Amino acid sequence: MILKKHWQFLIKSSLLKLSTISVEVLLDEVRRIGFSVISDVSDIPLIDEDDRIFLDTAKASGALLVTGNTKHYPHEPFITTPASFVKMLHHAELIELGNRR
Repeated sequence: MILKKHWQFLIKSSLLKLSTISVEVLLDEVRRIGFSVISDVSDIPLIDEDDRIFLDTAKASGALLVTGNTKHYPHEPFITTPASFVKMLHHAELIELGNRR
């Protein structure tokens, strides 16, 4: 529930500069494909304890944690920057296109 509220705030914020329609489409998609995760609270030292929920949820769910604030997290293979994530998506898209031929 906490992450859901964070996503809704982020998506609706002016930081992303999305239109109202884009916000609703994106939130509908998150609701459609999203799932609940119950995680243990880790004892990994963090600079900002408010970041713990994101680290623990990503680790428990097997998801990537995409953040522009990597200095606040330990060096883990599932933690990546937005730029690296976009590169991963682009690479996956190229592989998919290659497989269609």
